[in-house]
Order: sequence, then structure tokens, then C-alpha cells
Amino acid sequence: MEFRASDVAGMEKCPVCGESLYGLASPPKKKTSASLASILLVGIIFVILVSLAPSEKEAPPANNLGQEIAKLRENDRISAVHSISVYIARDHTSSPSILILDIHVQNRSAMALKDPVIACSLSGPSGTMLGLKKVTLYRSLPRQSEIVAANMNLGFVDSQTEYIECKCLDATAAE
Repeated sequence: MEFRASDVAGMEKCPVCGESLYGLASPPKKKTSASLASILLVGIIFVILVSLAPSEKEAPPANNLGQEIAKLRENDRISAVHSISVYIARDHTSSPSILILDIHVQNRSAMALKDPVIACSLSGPSGTMLGLKKVTLYRSLPRQSEIVAANMNLGFVDSQTEYIECKCLDATAAE
């Protein structure tokens, strides 16, 4: 008797001798509908849990009134800092390597501020930036007012400094 591979494909026992074609091991068990149902159930539970997990993009709702008020005050302070104008006049009587400025700070906001932080960008005749100087004016800056910090020594600078541009970076809300 002769067999082809296609004849043996679905057989569990040899038709000639009756021996198992799987050796001594029993044939592989077919998955029952119960095991498929449990896999399906685990998959559904996983999808539900993933969809219910909080997204990193969503911020949890703020339930603390104090935090909300603090956030609004901080936004008002930032807006007030952006409304500050800075004008300068350089003292040319000193050495060109020492930067001495009269700094005029104008608060155009409705919020009283204090301790404005002023940054000045220093550039040469070609427009190349030569450095940056920063100073904190420890003074009160009432709403709708201007203060002048005369003869502020910002230290040594490149002697080729020709252009100076200053702006307010930060300030504290006056209590």
C-alpha cells in the first residue's frame, strides 16, 4: 500500500499498523469555545480599562478655589509685567568699558508691582550681540507710575558696545 502526503495530512493513526502518527504523545488539543471566550473577555476588559484611564493630556479638574484664585493673580501679574516700559540713558562721562545707566521704568498696568528685573542686551556697531546685563531694582512700582533708577552701575562691558536695549523680564506683585 502506498500513501501520499495529502492522504496522511488529517490522519491520527497509521492505517497499516494503527500506531499514532504523533508518537507517544496524544494529538494536540483543539481550542474549545470556552478558552476562546475567555481570551475574548480578557481583551474586552483590557480595552475598557485603557479607555477609562485618565489621559495625560487632560488636566484634572481644579477643585480648590484657593488654587484658582492664585492662578488668576499670577496671570494678572504676568500681564502687568508685559505692560512695563523701560527707557534708558547712558552716562558717557565714564569709561566706555563701564556701563552706567539711568533706568526709567514705567508701569502702565492697574497692578502695583515691586522689584522689577531689568535685562539689557548690548550690541556692537555691526549689530552683533556683545553681552547681556541683568539688574533687579529693589523698589516699589505703584500702578500707573514711573520710577527712575539713576546712575545704575551694571559693571564692565565690551568697549565696543554701541547699542543697548532693555526690557523688564519679571516683577513681584506688591501686596
